[in-house]
Amino acid sequence: MQSVASAKVLAGQGLQGDRYALACGHWHTVESCEITLLTEYEWQRMQRRMHGTLSEGVHRRNLVVQGIKPRQLRQRSLQIGHAVLSYQRPRPPCGYIDQLTGLRLAKAMGRDSGACFKVIRGGVIRVGERIKLLS
Repeated sequence: MQSVASAKVLAGQGLQGDRYALACGHWHTVESCEITLLTEYEWQRMQRRMHGTLSEGVHRRNLVVQGIKPRQLRQRSLQIGHAVLSYQRPRPPCGYIDQLTGLRLAKAMGRDSGACFKVIRGGVIRVGERIKLLS
């Protein structure tokens, strides 16, 4: 995982160049998500549980947002730039993350860390863009 200043969001695929959009990497089709979103709140909670030892991207989510609580996302759509994403389901961590990191990260993340989103409308999203919740 790496941080980028902007990303192209593709309808029906996810983030351009991401493992889900490219259909590669370690994951099962049943568990796939176009966007795996994590809030800053969830990231900070993970950091506290791991005593602040985590590096960025270790969570393996492909989009991290701030200024919004996880409960605000449930059953909602959101707009970032021109892209529109629709909530699909919670995305609990897979035990594979523990194998990759050598940490008990799945437990630190908890069952409620992250959510799957489907891309309704593509577009470019940029760091710092406002998130608009849609009904």
